[in-house]
Amino acid sequence: MVLHTPARGTRVILWFILIVALIALPAWAQEGKSLITAPKNNETVRGEVRITGTAVHPQFQRYELYYAPWPPPKTDRGWILIGEAHYQQQPNGLLGLWDTRGIPDGTYALKLRVVKVDGNYIDSPIIRVIVANTQPTPTPTPLPPPTSLPTQAPVKKETPTPVPTPTPALVALPEIPTPTPEPTSTPTPPPEVGGEKGEKRGVFSQIAEIFQPEELKKAAWKGGRYTLLIFGLWIAYEVIKRIVIWFWVRTRF
Repeated sequence: MVLHTPARGTRVILWFILIVALIALPAWAQEGKSLITAPKNNETVRGEVRITGTAVHPQFQRYELYYAPWPPPKTDRGWILIGEAHYQQQPNGLLGLWDTRGIPDGTYALKLRVVKVDGNYIDSPIIRVIVANTQPTPTPTPLPPPTSLPTQAPVKKETPTPVPTPTPALVALPEIPTPTPEPTSTPTPPPEVGGEKGEKRGVFSQIAEIFQPEELKKAAWKGGRYTLLIFGLWIAYEVIKRIVIWFWVRTRF
């Protein structure tokens, strides 16, 4: 009868685990990995988006990135290739860039496809993203009501005393005598000489001088004065005469 010791039983268990691991390792290695780690599901993106993740497989040929309007299409016809195919595996890093500025805002689906050398492929889980390149109009924040300031006591302003304006002293100006115009001497025309002709000219000149307006005015004024004088003397004579007669008659009778 053979007895199994505990050490022998433990060794059998370890060998069993090793054999199972060797059998399962090639099968796990053949599955590969296709996974997008960024952007996250339901994330809002804009502009140029960095897509990161893992794209590896033992029979790796290439990997491709796709997007489509949400909900995701059931066939490959509705998916749009992002950029070009990539022929190097990416264990964990940048898979590609997606420029969202050329598409309308909205909800989209993203996926990664790892293609094997035999033509088969592995798709990653679909990521739902929201493209929002148009910035929303910011809502103005209402300003708080103004705080009432404390009322200040009125400051009494002193009225400045008006300064008297000095009156300028009046300086008496010396009187300037009005100049008296000097009489202008009228040149006397020289007497005409020349016999009878000269005498005729002298008589005519005297007659012309007499009948000049100034001379006539003077003569009329002089004659008027004489006439008034004679008339006044005559009236005085008549008055005196009547008084004398009246007195004589009265004294006589």
